[in-house]
Amino acid sequence: MARSLTDTLDRLAASGKLDKFSNGKQITEGGTQQIDLSKIAPDPDQPRRVFGEDKLESLSDSIAAQGVLQPITVRPKNADGRHLIIMGERRWRAAQLAGLTHIPAIVREVTAELRAIQLTENVQRADLTTMEVAQAVGQMRADGKKRPEIAKALGWSESAVSRYASIAKMPDELQALARANAPVLAVSDLGLFVLKRLPIVPLGGVEGAHDRTLNVRQSRR
Repeated sequence: MARSLTDTLDRLAASGKLDKFSNGKQITEGGTQQIDLSKIAPDPDQPRRVFGEDKLESLSDSIAAQGVLQPITVRPKNADGRHLIIMGERRWRAAQLAGLTHIPAIVREVTAELRAIQLTENVQRADLTTMEVAQAVGQMRADGKKRPEIAKALGWSESAVSRYASIAKMPDELQALARANAPVLAVSDLGLFVLKRLPIVPLGGVEGAHDRTLNVRQSRR
């Protein structure tokens, strides 16, 4: 009897007649689910905003050839019926470019620890802009992390954490430099002019920020 039932279920699965009971998700080993890409959305609080097209296309080619080798991590469905991405937005975007319809994903509730891992993973990427890193550090602070905790998690000095955290309070002109990926030291040094109420002449973009930083440091000597 058991064997007959198993055979029947196998035939139904092979014919696709059990699909309507799966809600579009197939459970695989390790709790990984195959989730429809259209049911997944980026986290609006994710500090990363820019994804290099060349790197995305390269990853897309790899996914087209080998599939998604590492599952992404998503939250349970929200009120809109979508899973927000916790980790793996680049893989999700590349999978779409590769023409996939589903992606392996692990569904997890967001905890403070998981949120910290997400932000740490993003900050340690070399291709984030200065502003994106500053926003991630700001989110860590908003989540209740103290400066020493953030410094330890990122392998930074506490002064480096302070420099990035200070960008959120800087004038729009300096924040624009951070978005253009001016070095955080340059932006931080220029911020001293604001604190000291010194006039800031047009900076000439990122190159001007570098030049002004040298002037600031020479004036300290």
